[in-house]
Amino acid sequence: MNEISCRLHIPSSLRSTISTLLDQQFWLLGCDVRHFGGNLLLEMGFERLRPPADWKAATQYSLTLPAQGCLRLWGFGFWYSPNGSAGVLVRRSEFTPRLCKLTHPIWRPEDLPSLRMPVTVEEVYQVWSGLIFMWDWFASYEQWVVQRCGVDYRREAWLQWNKKRIGEPHRLADCWRQAVEETRLLLSTLPEPFSGMC
Repeated sequence: MNEISCRLHIPSSLRSTISTLLDQQFWLLGCDVRHFGGNLLLEMGFERLRPPADWKAATQYSLTLPAQGCLRLWGFGFWYSPNGSAGVLVRRSEFTPRLCKLTHPIWRPEDLPSLRMPVTVEEVYQVWSGLIFMWDWFASYEQWVVQRCGVDYRREAWLQWNKKRIGEPHRLADCWRQAVEETRLLLSTLPEPFSGMC
């Protein structure tokens, strides 16, 4: 198949909303790993990999997914690969999705391999599809946290967030579902046959 050149365009309104949502979500994840009843990410099946003892760095949380897929979370962002090959990396501080392959543990942003922009239709499709997966995962996670710990727990963590807040504690899953829909619309603008694949 010939590769068709393509550009990843993120509307500024979506970029702003997702940047704020991500920053807020990573704050909440940080609260959840310190949950008084135990680390909620470990309860969900994540594997915790702490940095070497003498490093000032983030803990890596990894979740194995079907078909050799993998999700990694750090305080500085996430990486998702559906099949163990190149995946989508997004830093918490900026919603600028990049592609990279991770073959070993990472604890610091400066240790990431080279990151690249998607440049073909296939790569742009991979990024949008990966983001749809992640937004859906965040929605499911937030729903699970409220069911598992109660809305009062989520509200307390949410109210401690001292930056701009999005959503309400009991409706954070809805914010992520809205992001899914907006990202699906962007995916639908890709040339056929990619537009109908997700």
